[in-house]
Amino acid sequence: MVAQLLNIKEIVQIQKSGDPKKAKELYLEFLTEEPNNLEATYNLAGIYKNEKDFQSALNLYKKVISLNPKYIQSYIQIGKILQQTKNFDGAQKIFEMALDIDENNTNTLFEIHSNYLRQNNFKKAHEILQKLVILDKENPNVYKAFGNLYAMEQNYLDAIASYLKVAALMPNDAINYVKLALAYKALNHKNEAIAYYKQAIELDNNLLDIDSDLKEKI
Repeated sequence: MVAQLLNIKEIVQIQKSGDPKKAKELYLEFLTEEPNNLEATYNLAGIYKNEKDFQSALNLYKKVISLNPKYIQSYIQIGKILQQTKNFDGAQKIFEMALDIDENNTNTLFEIHSNYLRQNNFKKAHEILQKLVILDKENPNVYKAFGNLYAMEQNYLDAIASYLKVAALMPNDAINYVKLALAYKALNHKNEAIAYYKQAIELDNNLLDIDSDLKEKI
């Protein structure tokens, strides 16, 4: 019997080693003996989600919530599945349920921000980021999100200011330098665009072909 031969940590390790098929088999057998094991249920749901078997994943995430109604991550995963199936209103409701458990949960707030972006509701997306920057001001992902949102709005000066904050926190993030280069290019600041693009390439040569115009000038 799996529950006797393997403990949950060993199955998790098999999953992390890159063998989700084997891990899935073991979780299923494990759960026949410990049907209310929260960790196994949640992890198996994740495997189904990655397989795009959304209904099986949803059933298991809901079971996790029935076992522990305050398990925020399960609400978030349900919301992500609803986003993937274009049910943005349903996703919003689920994320709000997660916020009812912890109004300052940054993972939930990031997902709400993403949900608003998918609906092109930039005003609401900004409001969520303003809350995030107060809660987690040292998190570079907050400033990345600001930069991306400003770039979508073609507000390149504020996008640059946000990406520069990312650079201060994550100086080796090559993609961020590409974004800086493209923002400067949009403003026709060629020297800055070339300099940041060159910095990106020095960190990751695979980014060389992202922009042919800047590539020619390096």
